[in-house]
Amino acid sequence: MQLIKPFRKLVVSVLLIGSSIFSVSSAIAQESSVESRILVNVDVIYPVNYLKEEFKKISSNPTQADVVQIGGQLNFSTIPDIQAIRFSRSFIYDPFANDYYNNRNVGGSDFNYSDQASTSNPFLSATFTERKGNPPLTLSFNSSGSNPPALAYNGTSCKDNDGCVLMHYGYSEEITSRNALTPSLFKTILKLRDNNGNLVSMINAMATPIVTSSSGGVTQYLIAYHEQSDPANNGVLMGVWTEIPVASGISSNSMLLQKQLKDIVQNQSQSPRLSYSNSSNSKITISNTRYFLSSTQIPLDQLSRTSLPPTDSRFMPLPNADGTISPGETTKPVIIAQTQSAKKAMTWVINNKVDVNGETYVQARYDSKTNPYSGDTSVDQTLSLLCIRKSPELTSNPIPEIAKGTTYTNSWSGGEVFAIPEVVGNSLLSEQNADNKCQEEGQKRYSLSGFRMAEFHDGIQPSGFGFYAKSTDPNLSISNVRYWVKINDQNANPWSK
Repeated sequence: MQLIKPFRKLVVSVLLIGSSIFSVSSAIAQESSVESRILVNVDVIYPVNYLKEEFKKISSNPTQADVVQIGGQLNFSTIPDIQAIRFSRSFIYDPFANDYYNNRNVGGSDFNYSDQASTSNPFLSATFTERKGNPPLTLSFNSSGSNPPALAYNGTSCKDNDGCVLMHYGYSEEITSRNALTPSLFKTILKLRDNNGNLVSMINAMATPIVTSSSGGVTQYLIAYHEQSDPANNGVLMGVWTEIPVASGISSNSMLLQKQLKDIVQNQSQSPRLSYSNSSNSKITISNTRYFLSSTQIPLDQLSRTSLPPTDSRFMPLPNADGTISPGETTKPVIIAQTQSAKKAMTWVINNKVDVNGETYVQARYDSKTNPYSGDTSVDQTLSLLCIRKSPELTSNPIPEIAKGTTYTNSWSGGEVFAIPEVVGNSLLSEQNADNKCQEEGQKRYSLSGFRMAEFHDGIQPSGFGFYAKSTDPNLSISNVRYWVKINDQNANPWSK
């Protein structure tokens, strides 16, 4: 990884009032501006022993602690192309709102953000704070606690024999810019409270990715992942996911950007470029940089629930972007190859609905479009995800006169199904990731465990092709709706190579 000199700063001031944003900058900065949405998810992995040492500094030795606040701070002054930033409350991932790894209901939180910035203090904060009266997000510091460390020692990112805990948060930024897009990450903030009421605050410096792309309309979304650590902060690791809209082609206004960022975009090709900037006072090491390009925006809120780094084969390694960045430095941009995935995955339909004795049953099955061998629908498409939960009581009591198991598509599944609408195929990064989506939504809707993504062979007849199941979900439709369904012996899944 090569380094270049820090960017020349463009002085701007931003004031956030309600849902409106006002920007004061030069006339040149106003020219050819566009607003882009950048999605950010951050996973901060703390070794348990590191957390214990932080509490020992205040003469505390707790066995567990509650999360009081978590989030990040931005510094938008380091990139001259950024004119304004605001946070979107409609697209955030609240770490307190959902069940944690042990399916423990932890209530909800308040999303707080700083409402103004100036040239002398160009920082904006986005933090999640526990809501008083709701169950706290409690982290145990030993394996026998009620909420043990989330990551085992053999996890891909934990380097502590006693395990690690993973803090996850995310938000959306609305960026007013010309061509160089960045979430302007500056540092993470974590505040913990032990059982005696002692508070410990931890701050970790962050490098921020910068994507330079030609203007002229969004054609793809760059989903980038990297891990970063402070060499002086042994054991603490951050997995950072960003989703940034990019365009191909060079616009007539690109010369303005080239003058201001000539080290970045001189002789720019049609492909976007990725670099990292460090505006902190600490060295930061970037590693495991990976990316893939999608023609549709993909929700990021569940990307890191199972493993770090991402194991999906569509994430391409970008080792030239890795390295250690000193304070005030920016890495030399690395070209992102613009390739369009032709990957397809298998889909089914709901072919029939039947009411029997006051209960509703649906027939999920293949149709003339279904291809269980290589897939039939581009994973860039947004469809519904079909989820199933099998149970002994349903298996032993098949519905009468409907699914006798005499034909494949009429087979009884012994289960109940529902659908999660508006799921982009690309967002199903692994079988476990897809099953987790069903599990979490099933818990939320029905307070039941055991849901997973429906599978081609879920009928009692082992050859598959279709099944009947019980359902109370009004989202299941027999009219022009297709559903993502996995298959366990072919490469027709969204995550298959």
